[in-house]
Amino acid sequence: MPAGKPYLFTSGAGSVLASKVGSFLASAEGALGARLRDGSIWTGGDGALTHLRDGGVTCYRSGRELPGSQVTSLFEDHAGRLWVGLDQGLWVYEGGRFLQVTRPDARPIGLVTGIAEDTGRRIWIAAAGPPKILMRVEGLMVREDVLEPPMPRRVAPDPTGGLWLRLISGDLAHVRDGQTVVHALQHPGGAVIDQLLPEADGSVIAATNYGLMGWRNGKALTLTQKNGLPCEQVFGIAFDRRGDLWLYMNCALGVLASADLRDWKENPDIAVTIRTFDALDGVRPNAALFVAGAQSPDGRLWFANSSSLQVIDPDHLRRNTVPPPVYIEQVVAVRTAYPAQGVLRLPPLNRDLEIDYVGLSFVAPQKVRFRYRLDGRDDAWQEAGTRRQAFYNDLRPGTYRFRVIASNNDGVWNEQGAVVGFVILPAWYQTNWFLVLCVMTSVVAVWALYQSRMRRVAQSLSARFEERLAERTRVAREIMTHCFKPCRAARWSPMTHSNRPDDAAGMHRAMKQLSVWLGEAAQEGRETVNALRSSTTQRNDLAQAFRRAIEDCERRNSIQASFSVTGVAKEMHPVVRDEVYRIGYEAIRNAGRHSRGSRLEVGLSYSHDLTVRVADNGIGIDPSVTDQGKNGHFGLQGMRERAARIGGKLLIVSSPNSGTEVTNRRSRRHCVRKITCDPSEQDQEPVSPHGPHIPR
Repeated sequence: MPAGKPYLFTSGAGSVLASKVGSFLASAEGALGARLRDGSIWTGGDGALTHLRDGGVTCYRSGRELPGSQVTSLFEDHAGRLWVGLDQGLWVYEGGRFLQVTRPDARPIGLVTGIAEDTGRRIWIAAAGPPKILMRVEGLMVREDVLEPPMPRRVAPDPTGGLWLRLISGDLAHVRDGQTVVHALQHPGGAVIDQLLPEADGSVIAATNYGLMGWRNGKALTLTQKNGLPCEQVFGIAFDRRGDLWLYMNCALGVLASADLRDWKENPDIAVTIRTFDALDGVRPNAALFVAGAQSPDGRLWFANSSSLQVIDPDHLRRNTVPPPVYIEQVVAVRTAYPAQGVLRLPPLNRDLEIDYVGLSFVAPQKVRFRYRLDGRDDAWQEAGTRRQAFYNDLRPGTYRFRVIASNNDGVWNEQGAVVGFVILPAWYQTNWFLVLCVMTSVVAVWALYQSRMRRVAQSLSARFEERLAERTRVAREIMTHCFKPCRAARWSPMTHSNRPDDAAGMHRAMKQLSVWLGEAAQEGRETVNALRSSTTQRNDLAQAFRRAIEDCERRNSIQASFSVTGVAKEMHPVVRDEVYRIGYEAIRNAGRHSRGSRLEVGLSYSHDLTVRVADNGIGIDPSVTDQGKNGHFGLQGMRERAARIGGKLLIVSSPNSGTEVTNRRSRRHCVRKITCDPSEQDQEPVSPHGPHIPR
């Protein structure tokens, strides 16, 4: 057989075990095998025990030469005798014959799962019973049953003295001079130890279904996928001549270098590197019911499972030192393939970019591994494994450089790799000029908004100033109308009689009239100020306010008044109510003072519009006064200003000898409280809690 690769025997072998003297045994269905001192190989399985020697094969079959059916264990002692576990018993093959080992009471030994020879050359067997116990064999007779620890499954000799046992619980036990010490391993429940491998330093390593475990200097050891194993189920283990540890796992055959093994024993938490051989190298990993790995005296390692026996020669492994050449085949963008030559210019809006590359290796092309990196996007190398494509779906416009490197089946990397550069062109809205245009547009928009805001603020301030000016003008007109007129009359009356000092009676009448006019001026001033400061309450009391105004008008003037209210009163803003009241109050007062009529009708109507109607049967108003107001008087002009302020319509209808009708109409939708103007923009006085003031 050529050296350097695993080779496969399909002889129905099961698992392997090396004896103390280095012999090798193999068998199928969980039996064992050994290379004896003469260089021959024994394999056993279900129904047969096979002997391989000098290229020839001798088979001992069940029912003929073999005194049993199922080979469960094989072992060669210091004297060269072959111990064979068969069915529920133990046999010794010596001189071409099978000799049976018995118990003193002639009971069956049971299923033998392990055989070992300690430093005192005593043979020990682990029997699955019943009961599951450890036995010492001397000659062809069982001489001692060891009941503690209970239920041993595997047995292996400790080179420093005593025995190592694998228990059914998954823990380890050490037996020496009749003393037993149990070592609890760090494993989840249900751990199974398939093989024990003691070492000369007193430590022991175990192959388990939860990784590699062990015990050294009172400390448990654990090696799993977290710190380097390619998979956690280990069927068998064996050392080669260099001290490297080989692991037969459910995914591959791996080797742990002796230096890494020493470091792991010192620090079980470190990460280690394991070189692996898998199905591409000819390895057929599978479970073994018994011991699965051993080293033969010629340095080769043997591994068995329930269907085959495999061998590898670590001393003649050829390492592939040629780094694989790497090539980038093409770049696919927007479903268009571009050859990887020079610097590529790719179209904009790439949402699905694919880069195809390949690594060339004729030894094991399936095991070529890759790493790639995209400068301009990736901060570190991306592990691609054996995948030969790289995908990107989030690349922005810009310049990129793609690099890829590869390693061969033995981990030799081509650090130079292959490189391709490309540029992703921007869309029109991704260009720099578009960005500058957006910035400039934003600046202009912000400036325009700022200017618009400043204009609105200026207009608001101007409106408030104009409103205040109008209010002050109105106040001045009110004072002029109601206060200065009596004062002017009072001024001319004394002056008229001052030229006639002998007219005492006239002077007395003048002074009396002056007192009346001054009293009226004071009363008018109070009424004007109160009217300026008064307001309706928060309740809708226009009707009550108008009734008081009518009563005052009747008391001051010889006129009969009537008042009517139609519709359901609606809630209004205080400013609107005040203006409506003041318009109506001014119309009522003017009718009482100037109309010379005998009857006054006042109506308040709540319908689609709010309407206040004041009509008399007096002498009427001159049309020129109706249109432009009387010179020096501001009553009508003030009424129009108040109506305009609240969005109402003031209508004055008058003719000689037929009276005057004043109507103020305002849409009701403007009168409800929720649709009124902002009080902060009104130059208002405090609202009186008792409604509008009606002079009495």
